[in-house]
Amino acid sequence: MILAASTVIIEKNIALIDGTWKQYQADRSLKSRLETSLRTAMGYGGMIHEFKNFVLRHNPNSIEIIHRHIGAAEFIIKHYRLLQLSDAEITALDDISGVIRAYENFHFKINGLVESGKSITEIDRIVKVNDTPAFMSNKEFSIALKSLKVTSQIVTWGC
Repeated sequence: MILAASTVIIEKNIALIDGTWKQYQADRSLKSRLETSLRTAMGYGGMIHEFKNFVLRHNPNSIEIIHRHIGAAEFIIKHYRLLQLSDAEITALDDISGVIRAYENFHFKINGLVESGKSITEIDRIVKVNDTPAFMSNKEFSIALKSLKVTSQIVTWGC
């Protein structure tokens, strides 16, 4: 009787561990994909790149492109926040969100600055956004993901 009860408890614990491990692996994979998507939405060819193009060229089509990239970045961040996060990841997401808001606020001002006769250099100086928190946060994500991969390999090798 005790052996049967112990077996049931052990099987439940194994199932719990297995479910937790599978969730951990899924989160790790999803985090990696979300991080890549966030870099794409914000970096070269993304929000920051289009913002700089808008400052230089004043092409009205850039506004819509910037909006799409901002929306994509915000969507990715909302999905990322649904996962189990470390304190460093939460801080990184907050920092990135702050940078996104700064770009969003400034891109509305550019047309008025152009219409008032400001030069590209003056506009660039006025709408300069400190990207450092976002870049540092991306570095934190990379470190966290590498840590997850190392942890995953250690656990897998230990089986």
